[in-house]
Amino acid sequence: MRKLYRALPIVLFLVWSVLIATGLLAATLRQGIVPVDYQAYQRAAAALARGASPYQTPAQSLAIWRSYHRLDVSLRAAHMRNTSRRVSPSGPLARMQPGPYLYLPTLALLVRQLHLTAAPWEVLDLACIVGFPLLLIRWARVSWWWLLLVAGSWDVWSTYTGGNVEAMLLFATLVVARLLWPPRPLGRAAVPLAAVLVAFVLLAKPFYALFFVAFGVILLLADGESRRATLRALGAVAGLTALLLAGEVIRWGPALRGDALRYLAHTLDAQWFVLPVAAQTPMSAWNRTPLQALIALGLPAAPAQFVAGVVWLAALAASA
Repeated sequence: MRKLYRALPIVLFLVWSVLIATGLLAATLRQGIVPVDYQAYQRAAAALARGASPYQTPAQSLAIWRSYHRLDVSLRAAHMRNTSRRVSPSGPLARMQPGPYLYLPTLALLVRQLHLTAAPWEVLDLACIVGFPLLLIRWARVSWWWLLLVAGSWDVWSTYTGGNVEAMLLFATLVVARLLWPPRPLGRAAVPLAAVLVAFVLLAKPFYALFFVAFGVILLLADGESRRATLRALGAVAGLTALLLAGEVIRWGPALRGDALRYLAHTLDAQWFVLPVAAQTPMSAWNRTPLQALIALGLPAAPAQFVAGVVWLAALAASA
């Protein structure tokens, strides 16, 4: 009976996950509605297939953010007039155009080369959303009943409706942390696997490097008995990751490298937070960060990024 009691929250969580998946797939893919975040990757992949750049210009990117704001304003106005109808969670997303492609070329290349259509992408996304809390609770050795908090969170499941790559990146990041935290479950094999996952994460969203730096610092401080071994493992992962990143950049080819460099040089100009504060919704409602707070207080985007970086360093120092 005790084993059945311990397994009950896992069974409930998995059954609920299947029901959520079935319902959301019926509400989106079966109705021909492709998740809006996935559409951005798909559109970039299609551009690469034509030999075009996967990126929009900063002006085109800002136009997309403004269209999101106009949709947000119209939905709020309809709600205030009590004329809004009850719609499925996918309804607003169906009316949104894909967001601008704000990633390095690798993500679009993988979608194109692996022929990842919306259905397998959604399955992979859901697997990571479900796998993350299962592994986290298993490795943290806390009660499985905490899974019910995840099961009841629309903030968690709504990431699935958009097909955002974030769930995959968070899952990979969690696995990297476990691979490198002693005792390392795979021994020496943990290093190359961790390097592959780190490279994948950084090629999608380079700012995840902040996590890996912070994790390395905390790991070195926490692992006092075998600090030299930990330092060697971290150095090996960093070296292998650098080689993988260099190889991938070479694989892009000169034209795609030029597109990526131009995008990186003007990436700030394509972000939603350079718009006037009043025009930043709904992105400002979905992304609550110190950077956003600084911009909302009137600090220009570039200095705000610098100050946010200083805040991160201060938080890391306090944690250390």
